[in-house]
Amino acid sequence: MKLARLAAAAAVAALPLFAGAQTSLRVADSLPVGHFFAEQGLKFWIAEVRRQTNNAVEVQHFPAEQLGKAKDMFQLAMTGVADIAYVVPSYVSDKMPLMTVSELPGLASTSCQGTRAFMKLVRGGVLDKQELAPNGFVVLFGAILEPYQVYATRKIESLESINGMKLRTAGAAQGATIKALGGVPVNMAAPDTYESLSRGTIDGVVFPTASLLAYDLPSRLKGATQDVSFGTVLISYGISQKKFLSLPENVRQAMLSAGDAAANNVCTFLDNGVAANRAKIAAAGVSFTRLGEADTKKLAGIAATVQKDWAAALDKRGKPGTEVLEAYVDALK
Repeated sequence: MKLARLAAAAAVAALPLFAGAQTSLRVADSLPVGHFFAEQGLKFWIAEVRRQTNNAVEVQHFPAEQLGKAKDMFQLAMTGVADIAYVVPSYVSDKMPLMTVSELPGLASTSCQGTRAFMKLVRGGVLDKQELAPNGFVVLFGAILEPYQVYATRKIESLESINGMKLRTAGAAQGATIKALGGVPVNMAAPDTYESLSRGTIDGVVFPTASLLAYDLPSRLKGATQDVSFGTVLISYGISQKKFLSLPENVRQAMLSAGDAAANNVCTFLDNGVAANRAKIAAAGVSFTRLGEADTKKLAGIAATVQKDWAAALDKRGKPGTEVLEAYVDALK
């Protein structure tokens, strides 16, 4: 019955959200129906675009991997299968390695701090010039999630508890952080985590509170860290430059303006919800642990090393890793 209800909800979500418009756009993502990012980000953006264009835009939303897997979303937008797609840089790090600066541990302390810094860099900043433009891609809006914590199938007493754990991570930076603590990083898309935890394929996840609830994971977990940073993830929606430039100028302007507003809306929602989310997770039986001073300093040192190694590795490849890291850190101020 549950699957039937989800399928019915997905079918409804794939219908045009509005009718009688002059411009029609197809949006694809891998988020489950009702996911907070689609509700607070995408739907907000759609409403703003329509308001600013006097209802001249029609949008069809295809959630829950209806048009393709999470890792394929960027390609769906570039090939025209979708006009707009959800893109997580760590899923396409071969094409957008510089964008993963937003995922480094120990930088942004809140969603809005990181989100506002990111939006500066994609609106004519270094990420736009060095990565988006060369890829022919336009970010409409994005948000950096709250700092990620470790959630495990057993209680976490200290950083030593992570040693030997197989933990789901998103991207190389999170993987390097967990590996430095003796853990085994397992890179996988968020929709695959529930089944992997159920089967015992992984011992836990590196996740934010909001996503943990969105993917119904608390019942599979027992312990978690609190108020530290194991990195984060950027979620964005974007469009190919070719498609973007084919749209009327007033629609393009509305899409970017609405994107700025949507980014702020979703990050504010995330920051305001951390305490309440944590309470819901604790009520499901997950025990939170604050790390001691020694462990906190150790994690900060690992984060600093991961940041420097990230930049150096990209510099070696001829990419401006150091320049982007410095620009992001400056934008966080």
